[in-house]
Amino acid sequence: MNPVQRLLVEGETDIHVVANLAIVKGLSNPKGYETKKKFEQQFSIIGDGKYGLKERIPTVLKTEGLTNFGIILDADANAQSTWESVKNILQQAGYNGLPSTRPANGIIEITGKPKIGIWIMPDNQNQGYLEDFLKQLVPIGDLLLPKANRIVQDLIDNELNRFTVIKRTKAEMYTWLAWQEKPELPFGTSIATQQVFDLNALLADTFLTWLQTIFEFEPPNPVSQIPNHA
Repeated sequence: MNPVQRLLVEGETDIHVVANLAIVKGLSNPKGYETKKKFEQQFSIIGDGKYGLKERIPTVLKTEGLTNFGIILDADANAQSTWESVKNILQQAGYNGLPSTRPANGIIEITGKPKIGIWIMPDNQNQGYLEDFLKQLVPIGDLLLPKANRIVQDLIDNELNRFTVIKRTKAEMYTWLAWQEKPELPFGTSIATQQVFDLNALLADTFLTWLQTIFEFEPPNPVSQIPNHA
C-alpha cells in the first residue's frame, strides 16, 4: 500500500519551483502520485500565503492514513519565530516535546504520528523568502544579478521603492529574471528550461536531501517523473 503523503506550501510559485527542481535533479514521482492530477490535487496543497498555510496544518494532519507531511514556508523577518508559530500548532495536535529551536534536519518523528518535515525558506536559518533561496542558486560570476541589486538599492536610496526593505530580494530576483532570454517565464519554468540557475549549488542539494528524507519516492524511471509545472 502506498503511503499517504502531503506537501503544504504557501503559494503556487513554491510548488512549481519544488517540482521542477526535483525533475531536473532526477527525482521520480512521490509514491502514489504518479499523475499530474494526483500531484496537484492530492500531494501538493497551496496554503494561500503564510497565514493560510498555518490554518491548513491541523486539517492536513487529520487526513486519513497520513504518513508523510512536508511543510515549506518563508521565514519572513525571523526564522525562529516562524518555527515557534508552527511548533505551537503541532503541539496542539499532539506533537509534544518539540525543541525550542527547529530540529537541525527539519525532521519530526513521534511514535504513532505522521513523519513531519519543515523547511523554512530560505535555508532554515536566516530571514527571507523563496526568492532568497533562489538567489543562492544564481551561478557564481553571473553579471546580471549585481546590476539588479544596484538598481533595487538605488530605488531604496532615493525612496522610490514601494516594497518594504525586507522584501528587497524579491525585487532583485524578479528584476534579474526579467533580463533573461525568456523574461516572460516564471521561476519554476526557468529552472526547468532556461538553465539560468546553478542546480548543483550546495543549497539545492541540501534541500533535495531534505525532500527525500521526508517523502517516499518511486524508483527512478526516465519515462515517468514528477509532473511538470509551469
